[in-house]
Amino acid sequence: MKVTIDNVVQIADEVLVTFSTDFGNAAAVWSGVPPTIGACHDVELEIEESVVWGESAIPAPKEDCSIGVMDGSINLTGKIISVDAEGVVVFDVGGSITLIEIVGFTGAAPIFVDLKVGRLVLFPTGV
Repeated sequence: MKVTIDNVVQIADEVLVTFSTDFGNAAAVWSGVPPTIGACHDVELEIEESVVWGESAIPAPKEDCSIGVMDGSINLTGKIISVDAEGVVVFDVGGSITLIEIVGFTGAAPIFVDLKVGRLVLFPTGV
């Protein structure tokens, strides 16, 4: 995913960034050397927490990718491309693919879903 860095703050050992994409704005932990404000980066997304179907993951009302912040949570809307027997899904947010476990998901792919997470990590790809 292409992001533009809007702000950078270092708190203890973590670098926190706010960023913009073609799909919206959010905040995340930055993995690596702190970026420069205004710089554009290609990043991979990582969701480190459990996501539970019916609670922090629900069917999306529309088939559009988005990213944003609401009520202290990071909201991601994207498409589940595939799911394995253990509930690990391939999740696509505007071409950025990530693997996450959605506990209790038994649906069929493809399906657009809304995720609410407390923490998002960005890994610059160097591309």
